[in-house]
Parts: sequence; structure tokens; C-alpha cells
Amino acid sequence: MRRCSASFGRFLDFRRRLRDGAERAHDIAGAQERRRARHDAVADIETRSGTAVPLTIGMIAPDGLIGGTEILMAPPTADTLGITVVSRLVVWGFSSRAALDQALATTGVEPRDGVRVRRSWDAFDPDLTLGMAETKQALGEFTYRLLSDGINLTLSPDWAATNLPANFQEFVAAIPVRARCNNAIHDDLVAALTEVAQAGLGSAIDITNTNTYGGCFGPRLNRISGALGFISRHTWAQAIDMNTTQNAQGHVPRMNCDVVRIFRRHNFAWGGDFLTPDGMHFEWVGTRRDQYQYPSKYCPNLPPTGATQTQASATPGADAHMTRATMFAGDGFSAGD
Repeated sequence: MRRCSASFGRFLDFRRRLRDGAERAHDIAGAQERRRARHDAVADIETRSGTAVPLTIGMIAPDGLIGGTEILMAPPTADTLGITVVSRLVVWGFSSRAALDQALATTGVEPRDGVRVRRSWDAFDPDLTLGMAETKQALGEFTYRLLSDGINLTLSPDWAATNLPANFQEFVAAIPVRARCNNAIHDDLVAALTEVAQAGLGSAIDITNTNTYGGCFGPRLNRISGALGFISRHTWAQAIDMNTTQNAQGHVPRMNCDVVRIFRRHNFAWGGDFLTPDGMHFEWVGTRRDQYQYPSKYCPNLPPTGATQTQASATPGADAHMTRATMFAGDGFSAGD
């Protein structure tokens, strides 16, 4: 049986928030972006055990309400589908920002390892990634089959034929990275690698490691949130991994910060500042990210007249939290991988 990829949000107070829409136990709310991307109605959703659960679309919600997720459901529905982990909590209706900050600190929520608080009034984080619906609009949608190992996927051949090159490509002769990346990100990747070479930073990319263990296309579940069924963005060949040994997921990133900022300039977000750091990971987002002033923990963007920082290192006094204005944006505990 083949499945369609989707992102889900489990909302703790679903009925109260959506009021008159999607109020029954097995109703779901769908995002308008999702409705534009696919015009077919949702008849059922398959659980990881293979059981089809019939659901009713109770509401087509504004995108700004449910953010980057495509389907929002109440806890009883999520439990039926086997989505039992609460990965996000949304707080609204408070009268004082200062009181909220004090409560978060008093209860030990912030700062805390493995927890990130995003405030709607914070500056834009340059390493935010696209929501699932945006990714599908930009890079296409596929059906997939989960293989017996419970991790890797096979995709519909029509999507691959339309969106991927037939073979590995070398993008820039001066930095001979070879990978199979989505056709839509090809020009931006060439531009980024070309600027890296022109800046004399070619030695900052470990070609042997990148061509052996890195690359773009890898159809599989997300390493962090795959247990919930979330799919890695490498399945879309949307991201490229480089220097994997020096930048292992979950460890302090060691990527050259000048390389990071060049990739941001050419429409990539960097994984070094994800909740679970993933310094090898550069994910295409389609818009420049080098111009946003934000207190990133690692490799913050420089102001126009700032000095060059050449190695990833924590920024003294950098805020522990990052931001996103919409709730449930992204598709899992960690974007990307």
C-alpha cells in the first residue's frame, strides 16, 4: 500500500481554539495551502500499523491559524492514529509578555535542553525551514512505500522522473561535490558553491567525506521524528549534507561560518541552529537568509559592517530561544533530517 506524505499537528485544546469548526472527536482541520496543493478530499488516514481510519474534514482553516502543518486534529483522533507524543504546545491569551517569560523561567521550561520557545514577537530566524505544504508546492508531491526496515522509502517513479536528475551531478569543478539533488535547487546550489570557491574557501568542504557520506537524495523517515511518521527533507532531495564527520547531528557544529553565510545568501537554511544541531545540513528554502539579524547560537549573520567570523562557535549572550510567528510550523521535532 502506498501512502501520501503529510504533516500533522496534535493540538491540546483543539475544540476551544477552532470553536465552531472540526468539533467532533474524529474531525480534522485542513490547511488552505494543503487544499490548494491537492483538491481531493481526505477519506481516511492510514496508521503506521496499516489500519485505515476514516476521518471527516470539519474545517478548512486559515493557514495563519494552523501554521506549517497540513492536518490538525484533537488528541483522541491523534491517539487513534498512534500519534501520542505532544511535540508542541501553543500558549495564547496571556496579558503580559513579562509575566509569561517569568512563568517559563520559574517552571524551568526555559532554558532547558531539548526545549525551544518561539515567540511571535521575536525577530525572524534565518534558519527556519519551509512547512510541508510549501515544500510540496515548490518541489512536488509523491506517494511512497515504507520498506521492511521501517526507515527507508521507495517513491513513485513519476515524481522522481520529473524532479530528480537521472544520475549524480558535479556542480562546480573547483569544488567537485557530486550529488543527486532536486532540479529546483540546482541553480542555487551551483551559485553557493561557486561563491565558496571564489572566496577561497574550497578547503572548508571535505569533498571525499561529502561525496561518500553526504549528498542530497535519501528517501527515508526523519531521524528525529520518524517514529511519528515524519519524512526527511532529503526525500525531496531538498537538502545537502556536507562534512558529516565534523558536524554529526546532535553535536556542536564545526562548519565554517563564512560557508554558512554564503549558503544562506543563496537560499539555504542551515541546520547548525536547529533544536537538535545538524551542522552538516543545508536545506533549500527558496529565499535569501543572510540579511536577517538574529542572535543565532552558532554562525549568526553579520551586520553589513561586521567582522568576519570563520568558525562555528556559540555567541556569548545569545538568546536561547528562536522564533516562528505561526504555530505548528515545520513538520516534526526537528526540521530537515
